[in-house]
Amino acid sequence: DGLTLVFDMPGLSKDDLDLRVESEVLTLRGKVSRERPGEPTHEEFQLLSYFRQFQLSDAFDQEKIGAELSHGVLTVSLPRAEVAKPRKIEVKIG
Repeated sequence: DGLTLVFDMPGLSKDDLDLRVESEVLTLRGKVSRERPGEPTHEEFQLLSYFRQFQLSDAFDQEKIGAELSHGVLTVSLPRAEVAKPRKIEVKIG
């Protein structure tokens, strides 16, 4: 019925995220706040800002795209357009 995109985006809140569709391009931007409470003793990786773009086809219903951010994981659902969904053709006996 569609496509689901999953992004690991640690350190982001909903307010830090910008997700939009413009001219059939899905754009994802995330700005990570550098301010953290306390002083780390060790860092395995550095949190950086996020940017991704995807060209969308007519197969997706761009009006019904949805997104959910939970525990640093962003899930974007791209539902298939009704026109692009396969349908069964009834065969009549004449």
